[in-house]
Amino acid sequence: MKNKSFYFIWAGQSIANLGDSLYVLVLTLFTYQVTDSAFLASLVAMMQFVGQSLSAVFIPVFIHKYRLKHILIFLQLTQTILLSLLLLIFMIDFKSIFIFFFIVFLMSLLDGGTIPVRNSMIPRFVPKSMLLKANSLVLTSDQIVLLLGWLLGGILIKWLGPQLLLLLTFTLYGTSTVSLFFVKDAGKGDAEKEENESF
Repeated sequence: MKNKSFYFIWAGQSIANLGDSLYVLVLTLFTYQVTDSAFLASLVAMMQFVGQSLSAVFIPVFIHKYRLKHILIFLQLTQTILLSLLLLIFMIDFKSIFIFFFIVFLMSLLDGGTIPVRNSMIPRFVPKSMLLKANSLVLTSDQIVLLLGWLLGGILIKWLGPQLLLLLTFTLYGTSTVSLFFVKDAGKGDAEKEENESF
């Protein structure tokens, strides 16, 4: 696998996944501190599950209309912007739990679309003979990063505190977004292909 675009998308999404696991940990702790309710704190994970599930259902509509690279950049960049809003909430000590949960849901909705889009792009960067190896590498990385995020998160949140850990997550998201601009993908959505082929 010598295609640099594959490594950019693999590394970028692994970094973003690490950021995902860290920010969920911070937000769960933040919710518990603000509400003193274990039930409401557990809703952070529930919001993430619901948002990602809904996104997985609707993302194919956009995959067939727009370039996958553009979709992935939009999803990752918008998540970064929303995370900056959460960071602002932390800094000004704003405690509207409704707005907080709304932002978390939007981020989860966006995050749920990144995996299907990424997986759709991988076959464009590696030959068929290497596709199984590439998918295995990505899947293994996803699991390792998720586990690492939870293991490191508990240590880092005690060492850095919630605000600095959220700032670290913002940096990870930003790095992931920048890496996507180095991905060279000339592929088009199915609808665009059909339109071009009809001429």
